[in-house]
Amino acid sequence: MKKCIWCNRDEKIATFNNRAHTIPQSLGGKHICENVCDDCNAYFGNRASGLPSIEAIFKEFIHLSQYILLLNIQKKIRLKSEFFDVTKQLEVKTKMKYSLRKDFQNKLLRQFKRAIYKVFLEERERQCKDAHDERFNFIREFCRADLGDYPVFYMLPFKGVVLFQTDDVKNPEVRFTIRAEDLDKKFRMFEFMLCGHTLIIPTSTLYQTVFKAFLNSLKYRPVLMGTEMVEIRRIDDIDITFEHLKNN
Repeated sequence: MKKCIWCNRDEKIATFNNRAHTIPQSLGGKHICENVCDDCNAYFGNRASGLPSIEAIFKEFIHLSQYILLLNIQKKIRLKSEFFDVTKQLEVKTKMKYSLRKDFQNKLLRQFKRAIYKVFLEERERQCKDAHDERFNFIREFCRADLGDYPVFYMLPFKGVVLFQTDDVKNPEVRFTIRAEDLDKKFRMFEFMLCGHTLIIPTSTLYQTVFKAFLNSLKYRPVLMGTEMVEIRRIDDIDITFEHLKNN
C-alpha cells in the first residue's frame, strides 16, 4: 500500500493518481516517487501567500544553469523566465515587479532551499525506500509545513572549472552512490551535483555534532571537485550563470 512520505497518509484516505516527478519533467526529469499523494504533489506546485511555488523556483534556477551549459551544444534551447531578465552577456537580474517586493529575495531563497530538500527526500524514497525514517521528520516539517530553517551548502568551483556530463544536464537526476552512503553514515550529510553545481545538505539535525570533522574532510577531496564550501545565504551565492568561467 502506498503511503505518502510527506503527510504519512496511505491509500485508504489519500489518492495517488498523479505522477510525482522528483525533478520537474520540464527540466528533463524522468523519475517518479510513487509515495507522494496527490494533495502533497499539488502543494509543491501551487503558489502560496503570493510566493512562487517551490517547484517553480527550482525550475527557474536549474533551467538558467541548464541553458548556459547546453548553449553551445543544443542551439535550439530556449530560455524563459518569470522572475529574471537575462542579458546577452548572460547577466541575471530580478525583474522589476519582483525586485521591488519587500523581502522577496529572502523568500525566494527559502523556497529554493525547500525545493532542494524536497528533491532529496523524494529521491531517497525512490532509491533507498526509507524516507519515512523519523530522522527525516525535520525535512517533512521544513518542506511540507514550512517550519524551521535548514542550510543548503554550495561547493565553490575550482579555478573556473565546471564538471558535468551532457546527459546529466539534459536529464538531471540525483544519485545515491556508495560515496553518498559513506558521507551519510560518517557525517549525516548528502552531496550531489545538479547541472554543474555541487550542493550539500544535512540528512539529520544531528549533523552539527560532526560538522567540524566534515569540514576537515573537505581538504582531502580531489581539487577539481572543489575544497571550499559556503552556506547559501543569498540566491547569488550560487554562481547560477557560471560567472567564474568568464573571469578565467
